[in-house]
Amino acid sequence: MDCINPILDVAITATRAAYGTGLPETVEYLRDAMVILKHKAKDVKAAVDYAEENCKMRRTHEVSNWLLSVEVLEKEVMEILQKGDQEIQQKCIGTRFLKNYRSSYRIGKIASEKISAVTELRRRGDFSIVADRLPRADADERPMEKTVGLDRMYAEVCDASKMKNQELLDCMHQLDTNQLRHQLGTNQCIHDFEVVIWVVVSRPARVGKVQEVIRNKLHIPDDRWGNRTEDEKAVEIFNIMKAKRFARLLDDVWERLDLKKVGIPSPNSQNRSKVILTTRSRDVCRDMEAQQILEMERLTQDEAINLLMEKVGKTTLNSHPDIPQLAEIAAKECQGLPLALVTIGRAMAGKNTPQEWEPAIGMLKTYSSKFSVSMVAPSFASSQWSYDVFLSFRGEDTRFTFAAHLYVALHRRGVNTFFDDHKIRRGESISPTLVKAIEGSRSSIILLSQNYAGSSWCLEELVKILECRKTMGQLVLPIFYNVDPSDVRKHKGSFGEALVKHENTLKHDIDKVKNWREALSEVANLAGWNSQNKSEPTFIKEIVIDVLKRVFGLSAGDAKAIEVVPGPHSTIVHIAGQSGISARELIDSDSDSDSGYDDVESMLTKVWTNL
Repeated sequence: MDCINPILDVAITATRAAYGTGLPETVEYLRDAMVILKHKAKDVKAAVDYAEENCKMRRTHEVSNWLLSVEVLEKEVMEILQKGDQEIQQKCIGTRFLKNYRSSYRIGKIASEKISAVTELRRRGDFSIVADRLPRADADERPMEKTVGLDRMYAEVCDASKMKNQELLDCMHQLDTNQLRHQLGTNQCIHDFEVVIWVVVSRPARVGKVQEVIRNKLHIPDDRWGNRTEDEKAVEIFNIMKAKRFARLLDDVWERLDLKKVGIPSPNSQNRSKVILTTRSRDVCRDMEAQQILEMERLTQDEAINLLMEKVGKTTLNSHPDIPQLAEIAAKECQGLPLALVTIGRAMAGKNTPQEWEPAIGMLKTYSSKFSVSMVAPSFASSQWSYDVFLSFRGEDTRFTFAAHLYVALHRRGVNTFFDDHKIRRGESISPTLVKAIEGSRSSIILLSQNYAGSSWCLEELVKILECRKTMGQLVLPIFYNVDPSDVRKHKGSFGEALVKHENTLKHDIDKVKNWREALSEVANLAGWNSQNKSEPTFIKEIVIDVLKRVFGLSAGDAKAIEVVPGPHSTIVHIAGQSGISARELIDSDSDSDSGYDDVESMLTKVWTNL
């Protein structure tokens, strides 16, 4: 086509002429705008990648869609730039006019529209938040011991969970709720629950405690939770839960818990949600208006013998040819009750002569008549807790003094306590063994001493413990041992000095120190014990009685009455715990014929108390 004079083409308006004659400028402007947009996209993507790789976060849907829009627009812009460059190269020789004016006009108009699109997309790329924290798994897993004789129970619970007309399911006696929760969250059991929430209720049944665990699972933000009454929190929980299908597992229920006060919607055939609870009492089943009750059966004879022998241990079983047969007799006297089998097995571990076993079996026979068929004991073997108490302390301050004395006092009263006996700790992170022990404890005691904050291990333990308090409802009890609670809360004195040192050492990870500061302030606001103006024996006795009341729900009278007195030559020895976890056992070093008898008598008293 020959070159034309645009003045002669009366069909082309001044605006259209501008698109044609200004094409080179328009193309260059579009090219520059696209470069700026690509730089912004690169910055946003770098921030997103850092959040995802280092902060366990996930990019927001808005950011994800924006980055995708930039990629799509870039392809469109590159195509129009290529056409614009080709059109500009075909100018009429010796003029500033383009050879094909209509084509140039069309390309210039599209380029102008793309400039507007690039400008708008660049404006939308000013993000204050590029990523959110990842949600927790729908069904959290926790450490658990191997279970015995519960496969049929799990099958029945899962079958009942699938029943369309079954709204509330109550399991009569404690089973391994960790495995049950896992199965409810997998295709092995049921696949269409949207969220599985598990709460340890214990005694007393506190509405606020249950609400806090559910709140953390539902990720309710602080601005919709802080300074709210229990009724307002119940409304918040209800409004979220009513729209989804939930499985709610309430473990270790001792008395009626008003689900409406918590905010849990009533399960029905429309929402197809389920409430599953474990208890030791038929009265609780009645008070909670359970529609189905499943009782945990006693173990078979073979299962009972295997469980007791496992707790006794191979060393003891192989120490004398008569002991395996005596162990079988003891197992039969326990009448298939897991609690009795586990307790007696642990008591007889280390009893290596028939003279120690025979009087113990005699005592067991006098108690076995109390184990009536209607009183099935809760299964400690299948309990989700590995320990009753995790004791967190600074070794150089209290390992061989107050912490050791407190551990012995708790153990004498049957409180299974984790006591870390590693004298030297290396590195900044706590070991997997300690993490497992913390997660496997129903409560934690924080022994806050002068140099506690000087240990990064202690502070990491504290952060993990408070995390378990929020996510699993773990009871956390601080001891202010020769320190002022105000110093812990406000980071003064030795606590403030230790945190400043950590900040100087961890300049590359200042957020970790920030988490430690927040953890110390949080634990200092919890109800605990202060050693001020108290003798050590009196102070320890006060703590132990309070632990029995708050952890196990005992009355003040019952807590004071529990007293397991060791033999005259008692000593603390180290025994390798399960899965490599250290445990300390208080045992009688006197090997006369009465020692086994005394141990079993005290253990049987404990079993009978828990029936």
